[in-house]
Amino acid sequence: MISPFWADVDTRDSGMNDGVYFRESFKDSDLQKAQTEVINAFPNLNGIQLKWVYIVTWFNPTSNRNSFQAAITTDGILSFAIFYYNNITWTTGDASNGINGLGGTPAQAGFDAGDITHRLMIDGSCTSDMLTIQQRSNVNSPGKWVFQVDSSNIQTAGCTTNFTTSDILRISPTFVTTFGQIDVEVSGPCIVAENTTVTCRIYDPNQAPYVETE
Repeated sequence: MISPFWADVDTRDSGMNDGVYFRESFKDSDLQKAQTEVINAFPNLNGIQLKWVYIVTWFNPTSNRNSFQAAITTDGILSFAIFYYNNITWTTGDASNGINGLGGTPAQAGFDAGDITHRLMIDGSCTSDMLTIQQRSNVNSPGKWVFQVDSSNIQTAGCTTNFTTSDILRISPTFVTTFGQIDVEVSGPCIVAENTTVTCRIYDPNQAPYVETE
């Protein structure tokens, strides 16, 4: 199972242009976009040529409103799943004991082979943190998540040992509140302690901006 938002999404009260849309595509423009996303997430696959993509979009179905999309793409050997989250306003359907879209048993996002063993859930799944999934990422782009899914071991975008000096270490989100408790996703070149020099820039906390209240 591949699911960007596994919950009881009720589409019966969707508006005229709201609902669930899906399409298969061989168009160069769609393949190029998917290819760019994959290469950005996995720089060591720079030469990949994707041949097919299937796109499913949940656009504001029911109320409260959530909008998200899943794209499944392949070159015939390697396969990838790309999740996009545009607007998440609820985590839990009525059938999961939600009240006004919250509480109960929240949605989950990720992959499950149905054998208990082979599964990968995006951090925050089945918790209230699903409400912030549009603000988080594993590719330093809020609301975007990229995974390699052609084996039982799902690969999340992360570090690569095949990189150039122009590649950068990506951290998402780029800032958090002082309350913390936010998962930080790191991707880009792998850091090997024995032979890698990392230059860090630490801001002077005494010069950090702040807002005064009246």
